[in-house]
Amino acid sequence: IGVRRRDGVHLVPLTEVLYFSADQKYTTLRHSGGSELIEDSLRALEEEFGSRFVRVHRNALVQRHCIAGLERDDAGQYHVVLRGAPERLAVSRRLVGELREQLRI
Repeated sequence: IGVRRRDGVHLVPLTEVLYFSADQKYTTLRHSGGSELIEDSLRALEEEFGSRFVRVHRNALVQRHCIAGLERDDAGQYHVVLRGAPERLAVSRRLVGELREQLRI
């Protein structure tokens, strides 16, 4: 994935990407070395790399091999547990069933 910085374009290997998270106009690319802002939309990223990533929420795409499991909190909200990252990403209610099926494969 090409990331624009002040000193030029840097490439982040797709294998190091944990997830993409959208907020307003920008998308955050979270990778093993940190995070970067990119201008690509989640829809475009999903179209290009859909076989490697799974949609967990309208604002998040997660690399399949980075998903360690699902957790449910006291309020009944599901969260994706990631390998290599401490954060938990919310899973939308309408995508929980589909995500469970994909994780069984």
